[in-house]
Amino acid sequence: MRAAEQNERQYIGIKAGWGPLLLAIIAGPLARRLDCQVRLGDRVVAGARLCKVRFGSRVDLLLPRDAVEGLPEVGNRSRAGATRIGHVVPL
Repeated sequence: MRAAEQNERQYIGIKAGWGPLLLAIIAGPLARRLDCQVRLGDRVVAGARLCKVRFGSRVDLLLPRDAVEGLPEVGNRSRAGATRIGHVVPL
């Protein structure tokens, strides 16, 4: 079985003014555990730290395709707090 299937995972859903988004956080083969700082019902702001992700862990970001422009290509890497994912499409 692959490590991504065995290791801890967390899901964080966020309801934004422009639509919903979901973060799927999967611990890497060395980390095996996650340290999430948000709980159900917490309010978060742009740039807030949600979870410590290290040692090969990964985060999948799922959001409505038509709500955001300038998305990176599938497989591109990003850096937390430094890489802009895209910008909201005006309604």
